[in-house]
Amino acid sequence: MKIRWAKYLQKPIDFEMLYFQEFPDYIAIVCEGNKNQEDKYGRNRFNFKLNQDSGILDKEDLAY
Repeated sequence: MKIRWAKYLQKPIDFEMLYFQEFPDYIAIVCEGNKNQEDKYGRNRFNFKLNQDSGILDKEDLAY
């Protein structure tokens, strides 16, 4: 299996990539944001859904 998107994958602005997480319907990259990305409770770690065709990351929800 060739991973064509890997060379185009970029971290989201204000985030650092931490690790991959597998869900039944998709693969996510868990990213930790800076102070600008914190919610009102101080949480800043989010799942970004990986589009395996394009390599685009879409912010999904909090990561635990």
